[in-house]
Amino acid sequence: MNSHETMRKYAEKKTEAAAQGHNMKCYERIGLLLDEGSFVELNSLVRPRGLSALFNRPPVDGDGVVTGYGEIEGQMVYIAVQDPDIYGGSMGQMHSLKIREAADQAVLSGVPLLILFDTGGARIEEGILALEGLSELLSVLSDAADLIPVVSVILGPCPGGSAVAAGLSHFRFFSNERGMAFMNGPMVTAASEGTTMDPADIGGGKIHSNKTGFASFVYDSDEKCLLAVRNLISYFPDNINLFDSEVPSDDPNRTESELDDIASAISDGYSIDRVVELVFDSGSFLEVSAGYQSGVITALARIDGLPVAVIANRSQRMEPNDAGKLTEFVKTCDLLELPLISFVDCEGFSIGLKYEYSDILKKAADLYKSIDSYSSVKIAVITGKAIGTAFLTLSGKNAGFDHVYAWPTAQISVVNADTAANILYKNEIAAADDVIMSRKDFTDKYSEEIAAPQVAASYGYVDEIIYPSSTRPRIASALQII
Repeated sequence: MNSHETMRKYAEKKTEAAAQGHNMKCYERIGLLLDEGSFVELNSLVRPRGLSALFNRPPVDGDGVVTGYGEIEGQMVYIAVQDPDIYGGSMGQMHSLKIREAADQAVLSGVPLLILFDTGGARIEEGILALEGLSELLSVLSDAADLIPVVSVILGPCPGGSAVAAGLSHFRFFSNERGMAFMNGPMVTAASEGTTMDPADIGGGKIHSNKTGFASFVYDSDEKCLLAVRNLISYFPDNINLFDSEVPSDDPNRTESELDDIASAISDGYSIDRVVELVFDSGSFLEVSAGYQSGVITALARIDGLPVAVIANRSQRMEPNDAGKLTEFVKTCDLLELPLISFVDCEGFSIGLKYEYSDILKKAADLYKSIDSYSSVKIAVITGKAIGTAFLTLSGKNAGFDHVYAWPTAQISVVNADTAANILYKNEIAAADDVIMSRKDFTDKYSEEIAAPQVAASYGYVDEIIYPSSTRPRIASALQII
């Protein structure tokens, strides 16, 4: 065969493949996710190996997964997209090794890796070959997650080892059209419970958003899910050491008088959600794992166009799983080298035997370690109470916070002022003619003389007491300086 015939046959084969619509679902998803015309496919001719004669499945180019690289708003990413129409999206050895190769190349380039899952799990007719391929993939993903951002998008079934692979990522998106993740197949789980169950009620997006915390984001459709991934990538550095400075922002010096009003009424309760909404660039606040352990906030945001990580308390006391949620998020944002902004109004960890018998100590220690070892800028804003371990972990100078600001409404102490008064002045209160008024007087005395932010500031553990309305410009200027 001469070169003319070789080129003609190659062109015919490519035209035939396009006409057959091979992997069209994958390419439609890639078209939604990546910038138009930016996708470059790799390893498109890889074929499966070790198929059993029991299964009449002809080998297909690509082995049921499309891999390559492209761009999202100019940001380079590597991508792997499983095809449910090829062998049910099952993961044979070569299928897994294609995704592994994409992960390796993403690490070498220092760019995000995106995996779109839609799979029946490990390919059963390949036996040990399928398991070995999946084992290699898990090992590579585990290492990659320490070096680059990894995002999983679950658009269909994702059972067993494939679900573990998704679990190694930093962010997990679910589409409610068909996205589900299970440790064991839904029929196996339903049988063990002695009942019939809708698979979505075992491993659907709603379950993983509200009950398990496995889902970072859940959307109604594949299209919304993929467009949301595009938005998430805009918070990532262009590579592991570089940020895009051209993201639009609003005035970094903008003040918000509403924050002063919120602080004035803080004793009556307030919305920390509204506080962070007013502090950061308009429309930039993106909460992660919003449906899970809602007593704490984990979010991405921007200030003067710069992406930052945000943590805050909604509940006065943290539960063990609150700490776990914060720890996972902080570790992810440390990898992204995002500045960490901590808003603190917390009395410490939950009280009671239920919690003392739990893993609360381990999770509190893990949270402290994740914040203490955080490698980027850390800024704390104490809006209300910062009591005991909450102060130490979420705002302490010795935990490495570069700047600690306090609103005038802050209280910083070992225990709550009323608890302290009952311990320190127990005899005086008991001897008083009016016990209730005496307790209030001693509580106020402790608040003013020991727990007031001015005391912490006088020792240098708070850098400045600020008007709440100036919180945004204070954070923005600190980030510019550092």
